[in-house]
Amino acid sequence: MKKFVKCFLFLITFAVFGTGFLFGAGKKESKEAPLPEGTPIGGKVSDGVSSPIGLSGDQRDLQTVAKVTLTKSEFVFVKQLRVEVDRRSKMQEIPPQVSPLELHRMVLDAMIVEKLVLQAAERAGINSSNAELEQRIQMVRASAGRPVTDQEFAEGIEKQYGLSYSAFQTYLHEDIIRQKYIEQYIVQAAEKAKAGDSITNSDINNEIQGIKDELAAQAGRAPTDEEFNEFIKNQGMDLVTLRGQIRRQLMVQKYLISIAGGEPEEEEIQTFYNRNKARFIRPDTISFDWIRIPYGVATKTAARTRAEELARKIGSSSSAFNEESAIAEPANNSGSARYIQLTTEDPRIQQVFGLEFIDKAIPLEENAVSGVIEGPQGFFIIKVTRKYRQANLGLEDIYRWGNPATVRDLINSQLMQRVLANGAALVTNTLAEDLRKEGVVEIHEEFLVW
Repeated sequence: MKKFVKCFLFLITFAVFGTGFLFGAGKKESKEAPLPEGTPIGGKVSDGVSSPIGLSGDQRDLQTVAKVTLTKSEFVFVKQLRVEVDRRSKMQEIPPQVSPLELHRMVLDAMIVEKLVLQAAERAGINSSNAELEQRIQMVRASAGRPVTDQEFAEGIEKQYGLSYSAFQTYLHEDIIRQKYIEQYIVQAAEKAKAGDSITNSDINNEIQGIKDELAAQAGRAPTDEEFNEFIKNQGMDLVTLRGQIRRQLMVQKYLISIAGGEPEEEEIQTFYNRNKARFIRPDTISFDWIRIPYGVATKTAARTRAEELARKIGSSSSAFNEESAIAEPANNSGSARYIQLTTEDPRIQQVFGLEFIDKAIPLEENAVSGVIEGPQGFFIIKVTRKYRQANLGLEDIYRWGNPATVRDLINSQLMQRVLANGAALVTNTLAEDLRKEGVVEIHEEFLVW
């Protein structure tokens, strides 16, 4: 597999579950819904579905639009469907040019499949832990790009997802269970197809080297064997477990690629590049040494005063900077940073050095010393050790300094993710069909119109 292709099953199933299931097709058994005695209803439901006549809004909301049974009977009420349609519409989870009726059917189909998969997963004894739920919540929280309070996070969840925080937790908990079951189903399908028979130790070693390359890009140097073992230990694994996980991921990749039509071809890569050239720009990038004057217990004003005094003492002298850096090192207030992109898209800018860093660092040449730069946790003085100019990139150019992957690798990876997602969608659609056949789904289409 090319660099950048990292198949994490939960990400694939998450993407499939959020999109493929929403618009998946399946066999539906339509029946008329029981209504309150004496309630007049519309004519026979056909392609032009009629809404029952004489029901108030509250009465309609309480009607059952679907009954789903695999291991137990669950119901979808009109109000639940209306809320979900509104929520998914706000999140723009709808394809273009879809009629309201078709949209209602699509969202209902997604809700039905979610219930079927959850029941199947619970039957298989699959559950999710509080730690897994918290990990998923932290992933969503990190997407804010900055620290947020609990209140800000809850408000953001309600605004973005249309769910209360409690309902969001419940949805994530159930989604983790569903994803585990789908992952298990995909792995079993790959094993049945013997997709892992051709995987070699060399394939696994290449994937491990890819992980080491990514760590090297972050640290500015290759990790030692001890550091790498410590890294995978922090992920809850040892080397044997990691190799087994990589083998399974490669097996699934090979299987999904085979059923989705194969890897991206050269023509696809070239076409993608031609149509997206403006995206392939490597921004100004620098490596540098730094001295930090932390805010600490002192006031920000006092820290600024100390920083300005130190900046005057160093001036533009590279040797003076090195002397002061050695003095600050024992307190962890000096160090080096490698391949920092001078753009807001580099998370280290916002989280560590602050936006002012971009303006102060761009004019500096190699070996130049900066003035005082204000960051989120303290003031910095830096000395540039390497500078890489912004450049428009060709297919064979390194995409980002510090990582050996080229633009071609990146495009291949993006196209490959589409292939993997398409393959996963095919498998999960088969799963959905199997569960529909095994269970019983009743849909009352007269309640799809409002």
